[in-house]
Amino acid sequence: MDSDEDLAGEGTEFGQREPLTRRIRTLLKDYADGLPVPKELIQNADDAQATEACLMLDLRTHTTEQLINDKLAQFQGPALVFWDNKPFQDADFENLCEFGGETKLDDRKKVGKFGLGFNSVYNLTDLPQFVSKTSLCLLDPHEKFLRGKRGARYDLTAIREKNGKHIADSMIGQLKPFDGLFGFSVDKIKSGEVFEGTIFRFPLRTEDHAKWSKICDEPYTIESAMELIEMTKGSSDLFLIFLQFVNKFEICLKRDQGTEVLSNFGRNFLDSNDIGARVLFKLEDKFKSSYKIQIQDNQKSQSYQWDIFVTAPGKKSSDGTRCVGSIAFPSHDLDLRKNCQVRILFCFLPLPHPQDTGLPFLVNGTFAVTSSRRYLELNSADDKSADKSSDGSWNRDILQLGAAESLCTAVLTRSCTHSQEHLFHLFPKMSNDADPLCKMVMETFYTRIASDPLLTVFCCPNSLNLVALCNTKVFLISDDIPDNIRQSLSTCSAVLKPETLNGAIYLVLPPKILESDSSLV
Repeated sequence: MDSDEDLAGEGTEFGQREPLTRRIRTLLKDYADGLPVPKELIQNADDAQATEACLMLDLRTHTTEQLINDKLAQFQGPALVFWDNKPFQDADFENLCEFGGETKLDDRKKVGKFGLGFNSVYNLTDLPQFVSKTSLCLLDPHEKFLRGKRGARYDLTAIREKNGKHIADSMIGQLKPFDGLFGFSVDKIKSGEVFEGTIFRFPLRTEDHAKWSKICDEPYTIESAMELIEMTKGSSDLFLIFLQFVNKFEICLKRDQGTEVLSNFGRNFLDSNDIGARVLFKLEDKFKSSYKIQIQDNQKSQSYQWDIFVTAPGKKSSDGTRCVGSIAFPSHDLDLRKNCQVRILFCFLPLPHPQDTGLPFLVNGTFAVTSSRRYLELNSADDKSADKSSDGSWNRDILQLGAAESLCTAVLTRSCTHSQEHLFHLFPKMSNDADPLCKMVMETFYTRIASDPLLTVFCCPNSLNLVALCNTKVFLISDDIPDNIRQSLSTCSAVLKPETLNGAIYLVLPPKILESDSSLV
């Protein structure tokens, strides 16, 4: 055969392919309806360095005249809307076109590095839309409404050659749902003003949509959208604690009669500026820091103050992500007692972790999570990559070198300014159903309590090894346990496994047990 001859054209086309709609439908099995939708949108806003965001349910029905085409009239009804005060950059437009969000993978300052999370919005819509700067964009994975395109981007400042008019005038009905929201104005765009923000609009999937949709055959009713709003409202008090940039988050309803604000949370930095929260933007890889914030519930005129301690032990993953672990707990005794049952993990936003962590404070970290950001990555015995550089080992480092060290710093620095009861509530309490990874925080912390002279003061009453920390007592029990102490073990708040620390048992006793001998009987 002639070496210059190319026979590639002789074969008929054959190969693997997958419609985008089928891929999205499969993806939604990991991105379930509910809180993943607003959390992904808020995380993307934080990645964009937005400082304000709003989730809105728009119950209005808009005009069906002067649209891009008549087929789009069915999407002018009620919709979920999300706004933030940062416009799209060129890379953002590009990233949204990449199904896997490859452009985010190279930016280690962005938490939502997979880019897949945005597709969670297809739980409720078939035609996402948004305006940003001077652009209107629509995504059509069915290739059904935009002449076979998977999406289209329109420059609203463009002049049509056909009639010399602004393209915005020719599709004024298409823009009507955005006009007047969050400062967006068609007239301002036409005059050359750039909209310095982004408004997403997700028309709710109707029963008619569900009949032809290849993404989801279930309608997304107004009742379903209201349920989502209520779920978000019930969790949004925690959203702002660890985010790097977003300091205000609002939830509201939009009707023809006006706008009803359902919740409004703000974050203020009390002893520093917001630089303290931007842990992925620090120049150094190894550092410790702390700051105090106030979360204000403006609807209820209530506020809570949180102390946050951050530790970066100086490690980086193979892809350049910085190892950072931090903890947060309410600043005041009363708030701490009320909130000590909040035991969840964060990767800047709350993770839907299936188990109680057993820790009386919030833990945040640059965790390795699944692509859906729903769960921590863990090693399996079947994984070829189950080695020291694996994601499970990375998460252990965050908990042991980051979170546990942050707890030690918190106890050390707060021992002179907080009550013994306040410090006592910070001590982890062992539980059989506690998350195994979080048990590492407990064991690392108690190891430090027993061995670090900066954290402890040792004394020996009644021949016991007693660690005293500003009147909050931690017993190190040896083999000869007095009967009165042994009888009190049932009232202990925390007991570590006997094999911990060469067989010694560590436990934390409530201060009242130590006040007198009679309390030990």
